[in-house]
Amino acid sequence: IADRGCLGIAVDLNGYFHMVPDARRAVAQIEEKRYARELLENERLEHVWAVGIAFYGKICSVAMKDMREPGNGSKGLV
Repeated sequence: IADRGCLGIAVDLNGYFHMVPDARRAVAQIEEKRYARELLENERLEHVWAVGIAFYGKICSVAMKDMREPGNGSKGLV
């Protein structure tokens, strides 16, 4: 965790076949288990992104959510 700029990232990796839902579940797990708590307490960070990555072989799915914006659903990328 760097405290030099305005970006904080919490990452959870899951290796499952149903990648898009699992990537979103990884983001939900970051919220539920409060993995980004220390980052969110740092007021100098403008954005704190929760990033869930699910992969199978060479294919992956990424879901991201800005933890600073309440009600912001996770955005999925494949």
